Amino acid sequence: NLWRLIRYVGAELLIVVGTSSGESVFPRMNAKLRALGCEESVVALVLPAGYAFNHDGTCLYFATVSVFLAQAVGIDLTIAQQLGLLAIMLLTSKGGAGVAGSAIVVLASTLSATGTIPVAAVGLILGVHRLLSSAFVPVNVLGNALATIVIAKLERAVDLSTLESELQREPTA
Repeated sequence: NLWRLIRYVGAELLIVVGTSSGESVFPRMNAKLRALGCEESVVALVLPAGYAFNHDGTCLYFATVSVFLAQAVGIDLTIAQQLGLLAIMLLTSKGGAGVAGSAIVVLASTLSATGTIPVAAVGLILGVHRLLSSAFVPVNVLGNALATIVIAKLERAVDLSTLESELQREPTA
């Protein structure tokens, strides 16, 4: 149950909201996923790989902001341009791992490279970028936790009774 997982890692998600960096809770996520019954070998492989490559929230942010900026400056993107931009954003969202606040730089660089939307338009979101990053970074962390549990289940490397009992418990810090 996704809601129980969110409640289980709630303290970590709050830390991430404050720091805008998923790396600030990596050790705690590692410990909590092992406490859920996931084997250490799976957690040790999937969680770091997720932190390096699985940036769902960042990619969603890039796609949404790109469409917003295009509309704000009066550019009508064709479906082909939108899909092309999305494909590029899927790749460039991987480039900011480990650097808090790097998403704005990656976004500006990507828009500059594609030439679809003027880079100067990024100035329209600078004032709200910090607030928005408080939303997309927790999505990244939650996605990595969920991916670790799914892979552990697929590999039969999770104690399901421990997983269920831990998710039923009241959350602790």
